[in-house]
Amino acid sequence: MGSEANKLKKSLNLFDVYAISTGTIIDKQIKELDIPDRTLIAMVYRNGRVIVPTGKTRLKNGDRLTFIGDQESIAKLNKMYSQKR
Repeated sequence: MGSEANKLKKSLNLFDVYAISTGTIIDKQIKELDIPDRTLIAMVYRNGRVIVPTGKTRLKNGDRLTFIGDQESIAKLNKMYSQKR
């Protein structure tokens, strides 16, 4: 079990995206976002509170989204959001 857990730990990556007023994700529900396969929004940090999101969670200015996924999916996500800045 230990080696399987180590493989999983090495294969997962985290990536944060900030929702800003000029961004394309403000006022969208999570289910409306175009994100790569094998990627999950693990949490939304809003006004000092952690929110465990659902598909119906509506994003607001200042939210910080933490994504989790494999290396390839997080690289795609990074490319998607770095182009929109």
